[in-house]
Amino acid sequence: MKKNGEFTPTPKSMLSSTLTVRVHENNKEANSRFFGGKVLVRGFTLIELLVVISIIGLLSSVVFASLSTARAKSRDARRKSDITQISKALELYYDKYGGYPTSACDVPSDTTLDYKIKNSLAAEPKMAQFLTTFPHDPILPGNCYNTEYLYMSDDYNSCGSVSNPDNAIATKYVLYATLEDQSTSNLSAVNSPIYDAWLLGGAQACGSPRPNFKVCSGGGCLP
Repeated sequence: MKKNGEFTPTPKSMLSSTLTVRVHENNKEANSRFFGGKVLVRGFTLIELLVVISIIGLLSSVVFASLSTARAKSRDARRKSDITQISKALELYYDKYGGYPTSACDVPSDTTLDYKIKNSLAAEPKMAQFLTTFPHDPILPGNCYNTEYLYMSDDYNSCGSVSNPDNAIATKYVLYATLEDQSTSNLSAVNSPIYDAWLLGGAQACGSPRPNFKVCSGGGCLP
């Protein structure tokens, strides 16, 4: 740039602005020449979208399966904890009354055998001293032997009668629960050919799961 006959250098900022404008104009000219003045934006193809959707679906199924397995394990852990809690209450009952409650008993006038805890053991008034609330299966409480906790003792259906008001006369018991994980079991139809075998055979069961976890009394299990 000349001023009063002298040469004055152009500032760098002005040179940069001039170059930027020229480059922008060249780009606009190239776009106008090859694309009719329109700026093209490339989108996803149908195949690419299908691949992305498939990957998302696969990941979702894996996460859902892992979550379902974790929840089932958590419920099984609770079932074991519930049975252990009831067992501790029964041992306290034994220490105080010298025996365990008889099983399969609802009310004195009812002669129906029922081994579900909610309809038998929970009906024993003295148990409230050691366990105020009896837990239920966390997912499938019902009227089947594989959807509720069970209590069986070596004396049954004799509680609450006029001739025998004291029902703390059992010497052994076993508590049963049905776990969602059916791959393992501590029941044995060989060692317990009466009670375990009876339940493993599907006694009063709803569907295919079978009781596969038990806790025995301090005096041992039932035959």
